[in-house]
Amino acid sequence: MADELLWKFLTLNDHNSIHGHGAQARSGGGAMHIALGVDSTRFPVRAFLGVPPGQDTHVVPAVRCLVGRSQASLRLSGRTRGTRRAEWIIQDQRRNRHPAWDQSVGFPTAFVPKDRPIVMLLRVGNDYLAHWVPESGVRALPTSLAKALLAREKGVVPLQRAWTTALRQMAGQSRVAALGAVGATSPAPTFNPSDPTDGRRKILAEVVRRQGQQQFRKALLAAYAGRCAITGTPIEVILEAAHITPYLGPRTNTLANGLLLRADIHTLFDLGLIAVDPTTRRIRVAARLRGTKYEALRGRRLRRPDLAGNRPSRDALKSHFDDSSVE
Repeated sequence: MADELLWKFLTLNDHNSIHGHGAQARSGGGAMHIALGVDSTRFPVRAFLGVPPGQDTHVVPAVRCLVGRSQASLRLSGRTRGTRRAEWIIQDQRRNRHPAWDQSVGFPTAFVPKDRPIVMLLRVGNDYLAHWVPESGVRALPTSLAKALLAREKGVVPLQRAWTTALRQMAGQSRVAALGAVGATSPAPTFNPSDPTDGRRKILAEVVRRQGQQQFRKALLAAYAGRCAITGTPIEVILEAAHITPYLGPRTNTLANGLLLRADIHTLFDLGLIAVDPTTRRIRVAARLRGTKYEALRGRRLRRPDLAGNRPSRDALKSHFDDSSVE
């Protein structure tokens, strides 16, 4: 099955619905969802999702964000309402909003008619990725992708690898900008120097969370002799357990799916700005990192554990490499 891209320009009604401001179901509307549209030859939603014949509900588990490791399931419905043809919707996007469409990654809370959000689902092999772009950003995308998106309000087309790379780069830039904006506008927390215990506890909890699940991290520290697999850094407190392919429960906490990485390298690895060539084991770096200290990592060979059974899976490295933005 060929990789494909599904997109939908959101209308004002769509925007109200995703934020829970649409009409309630009993009044003929239905809030907290994203309306994709009626299945048709030009918009084959069922085939894109792999919905079995005769089934009018569907769950896509573990839909990842195009950038980062966040993921969530999507519940869809294609039920007919009265005399209307069945319209496929992504359900409950207020209380269970997919992280790819969250305010923290720049998704707008106010609707701007001249800069509508475009929600996207990418199917790559058996995996699904979620993303969005503003209409104003379309012309910065590859010409072939821009033409496809601007040709009609919604559609399903074959996905080109160059499109995934371009979308990932744009998503990374938008994510950084959104995080900066949130940080700039968030009110400063009240500081109480006489009671630092709670703050210290939260800091330690955050460090543990970033470092990864402890048993997984301990195994990686032992396998890599306490050194970052890319930089060789031996400072244990800043080394983190990185998943090569996304975390999908305890079964993915294996040495074959892990790398011990310095905290900043882990972030860049998750964003697809640093990757490992699965054939040569050489480090590849995205164009966005040109002129930074990270450019010096290009061409460096990945460090591997001495024991063959502890080494990262070539298939996992290839999966990450194919989804990355590296040159």
